[in-house]
Amino acid sequence: MTIDFTGVNKVYDGLTTASVTTATPVANGYVAGDVFSINRTANFVSKNVGWTNSVLSPVGISVTAANLTGTDAANYSLVTTGTASAIITPKALSAALVGNISKTYDGGTSATLDNSNYSITGFVTVGGVTEGTRVTQTSGTYNSRNVLDANSASTTLASAQFTPNANTLLSNYVLPTSATGAAQITPSTLAVSYTG
Repeated sequence: MTIDFTGVNKVYDGLTTASVTTATPVANGYVAGDVFSINRTANFVSKNVGWTNSVLSPVGISVTAANLTGTDAANYSLVTTGTASAIITPKALSAALVGNISKTYDGGTSATLDNSNYSITGFVTVGGVTEGTRVTQTSGTYNSRNVLDANSASTTLASAQFTPNANTLLSNYVLPTSATGAAQITPSTLAVSYTG
């Protein structure tokens, strides 16, 4: 008997582990009414999100070690391997501004940032190694030009401003497009000259 396998979509997790559903049509040799359970091992052929011309595409799944258990299992000789496919969808990341974002009052709202000012969350960890990225966007904007009102900064992010770590494919993720965090503007020191 041959089992029909259908792949189940999943969000990128850095692993090749896959899930499949099963069907045993009468045309495949199944006798209606028989009772058994189908055991199997399923793995994607790649851990990575599939893309074709910027469109998500299915990733192949290899099914092995299929076997039957249960009341009527002994009535069948089983094809123990099979194939399927499913979509691995990119995992969403979030970004926040952190650290000491500060400048002396200059009458403007521009903020200067560096990689240490970004906290990017959502990366997967596999085998003790967490995937990651650097952010090269260095410009941000304070919510006010004034010392008393400025308490946050924000920035916009483009895909070209992310530089992945050696073990990371950014195509496996939905990159954040903005980040916001606490910030401050400190008073400017005035030098006063007196003329008598």
